Amino acid sequence: MQHGEQVSGATRDLTVAERELLNAMLQVDGLEDGEALRRQAATARAASSCGCGCGSISLVVTDGGPSESWAKVSLPAVEGDVLGGDSELIGGLLLFQRDGWLCDLEVNSFIDEPLPLPAVDSARLRRYRDAG
Repeated sequence: MQHGEQVSGATRDLTVAERELLNAMLQVDGLEDGEALRRQAATARAASSCGCGCGSISLVVTDGGPSESWAKVSLPAVEGDVLGGDSELIGGLLLFQRDGWLCDLEVNSFIDEPLPLPAVDSARLRRYRDAG
């Protein structure tokens, strides 16, 4: 199993913290098709996407309709930095869409242990900018 693949088929409601972070990610300036993605987020459910103990989740969306302008591949829409207690960079965030549908919220760690989902005030968020 690879990181980002749904661990089980079971879905659940997003936790308050997951919903707050997802909503904050979808409010970043310059987000392409933000309104369509926010409609999807309103009814999104979560599924486990990683067995390592990190805060990553698969997003399961059936309402809101895909954005027609997105490429038909899995691409990041929003990225962010996870900051530790002393404002040091300890991890990263990526919010992915696939074929115009929200699909994954990934939490990655720059330290020796998996990171849980960060609180919104511990995240520095921005529209994803392709390095190319």
